[in-house]
Amino acid sequence: MEGKLTTAYPKFIEEFKRNVIEYGRTVRKLPANELLIFKLDLNTCEDCDIPDRVEISIKKSVLESYDSNKITMEQALEQITTKTIPAKD
Repeated sequence: MEGKLTTAYPKFIEEFKRNVIEYGRTVRKLPANELLIFKLDLNTCEDCDIPDRVEISIKKSVLESYDSNKITMEQALEQITTKTIPAKD
């Protein structure tokens, strides 16, 4: 199981980031200078080579730029911040 999770993790995070951008652009009451933050708890696999937790954040202004076609999805993805908390040894 650990090999499958370790292999699937990068694709999962990439797809999650795309979903954050698609969802985030629909959030209307967040000021442009604020962050939209998602905290993922992934610590269900003790022997997997994936972090325990991941925090994904993006500025609302980036989401607005994407929504108004000023930047592409790829440019928006580059502006996402990803923080990981490694698995405990």
